[in-house]
Amino acid sequence: MIEITLALGAAKKAFEIIQAGMNAGKQAGSLMDQLGNFYDAKEQVEEIKDSTKRTGYSEDESVNAYALRVVQAEADLEAMESSLKKSFMAAGRTPQYHKMLRIRAQERDRRAAAERELLKIQREKLQRQREMKNLLIALGALALCAGSAIFLAAITVE
Repeated sequence: MIEITLALGAAKKAFEIIQAGMNAGKQAGSLMDQLGNFYDAKEQVEEIKDSTKRTGYSEDESVNAYALRVVQAEADLEAMESSLKKSFMAAGRTPQYHKMLRIRAQERDRRAAAERELLKIQREKLQRQREMKNLLIALGALALCAGSAIFLAAITVE
């Protein structure tokens, strides 16, 4: 997993490229790849934050230092995102910007749903494997009991 400072650095680099391009008069559409890079880096910061919530710790730093880095990264990202939005609005590309955000949210939701479905399938497969294992154990126990009963019956008949 990438570290927050690296993800934030990637976001800052993409932001700087977008800003430089907008200032140089480039069309907003030609900067969409960099805008995608910015939002990818922003999502990486969120993923890192979420993964640390799940594991309950962050390696090699205090809780306070980690919390401060997360808060600062979020504040920096919010400021950069606000500036980008204003730049697109100034360039008359507000509808394109909003459409990109909407498509991005839909794709994120689609991927999350696909991930949930994959996890569901994996859980069902594990459940079937457990059931098969339990069935085999039960059949083995039944065979052992039946064999013991036949053996005891054979001993008592003689």
